[in-house]
Amino acid sequence: MFSRKDHMKLCNKINIKIKKEKAFSLLELMISLGIFAILIMMVTNLIILNLRVARKVKARTYVREESSFMLKILKKDIRNSDSISGAQNELLISIDDPISGTRSYRWSVQGNQIQRTEVNSMEITYKTPADMTVTKWDSLEMFQIYTFDENTVVVIRVRARDPNGMPEDQWIKKEVAVSTRNFQFN
Repeated sequence: MFSRKDHMKLCNKINIKIKKEKAFSLLELMISLGIFAILIMMVTNLIILNLRVARKVKARTYVREESSFMLKILKKDIRNSDSISGAQNELLISIDDPISGTRSYRWSVQGNQIQRTEVNSMEITYKTPADMTVTKWDSLEMFQIYTFDENTVVVIRVRARDPNGMPEDQWIKKEVAVSTRNFQFN
């Protein structure tokens, strides 16, 4: 058997050094855990903020797209119309189509939505989505009709928002002026 002294001599000969085992102290572990927890909290707050902003952007985009789609249909109706009548928050548009005959549409505000109703059948052909609030823009009327010589201009002003994704004080406001010579003003 080897004694400890012999064993050390043998180890030194083959160039092996016996090292003392090292470990982290409790204080070092607590400090590193604290730093790690702070970093996790910062990343979590960043992710939560990013999700909130993404939800607001998605809601604004949705409202912009829906209000643009609604205004596109309304502008097409006005440009193709033969007669228009209206007051404040309602427009009655008649379109004379050689193929399908005369069609009349009533654009009106129903609660917090705008809808397009075919007058003859009372069928709703367009309605803003239920999750979108549409109102008149401050004290201005939603639909205003102006006539200048042979031109008639219909000004449409709406403000819309998604109550589920947008703060109450933020609205998407749209104002569109549509001019046409095809119709008679009633």
